[in-house]
Amino acid sequence: MACLLGRRVAVRTSTSWSLRAAAGFHTYSGAISKNLFQLKPGENAAYMATAEKIWPEVAAIPGFMKKGVTSVGAFSTMPKPGTMIAMNCWESVDAAVAAASAIGPIMAKVADHLDFECPPQREVLEADFVDYGVLQPNDAFQPLFVSIAEMPVKPGTAKGSMRDFIHGEYFSKKVQEMGPVIASWQCIAYASDVSILAVSVWKDRAGYIRFNDEAIQKQIADMYKESGLLEIMTGPIVGRTVFPEGFYRMA
Repeated sequence: MACLLGRRVAVRTSTSWSLRAAAGFHTYSGAISKNLFQLKPGENAAYMATAEKIWPEVAAIPGFMKKGVTSVGAFSTMPKPGTMIAMNCWESVDAAVAAASAIGPIMAKVADHLDFECPPQREVLEADFVDYGVLQPNDAFQPLFVSIAEMPVKPGTAKGSMRDFIHGEYFSKKVQEMGPVIASWQCIAYASDVSILAVSVWKDRAGYIRFNDEAIQKQIADMYKESGLLEIMTGPIVGRTVFPEGFYRMA
């Protein structure tokens, strides 16, 4: 079976929190380790049970994000049932890269649930995060509605333009005006020099449906135009995949 992810090399960054005036809304920077693996048939629930047991070990790894959403994952039926996408958040790219040696022995504890026809794959990406103040800290994995899409952009514009937008006053003002309708939480990862990976999550299906409302979509389109983001895009957002069976942890 063909594997979906290749390995990419990312550059150094560090965590920086920039609190906003809107209640609960803030943006910050760091990195993600994005993982793809295949579960054996019928192992979804067993995997999650084991993941709960090993979670304290994962959270104790140096550089693991200690505040906010720390992990997002989702089950998928593509390319076959049991496919799983998982993403952990880190304080920096250096921390995420260094964590690979510690993650290995921990992940070995879930090996019985995995189908190694497609070997587990891991890539580290620099990222910015947007917390809309909707999700709450928890001590167990909670359900989530997840969407992953790719934004093609002009060479050399991905990180600079998006980072200025996310941490800028214009976006903060817009969120205060619109409320948390764009998402509950977002990860904007810099997949390459010409591509931005957008991971958007909603607390429930109702939030995702509200996001797709025609009036909300018009507001978002206007925001892209007014902010200049439309000028750096080389085409429409592509590859949007929705995962109703998502989950997250938050510290």
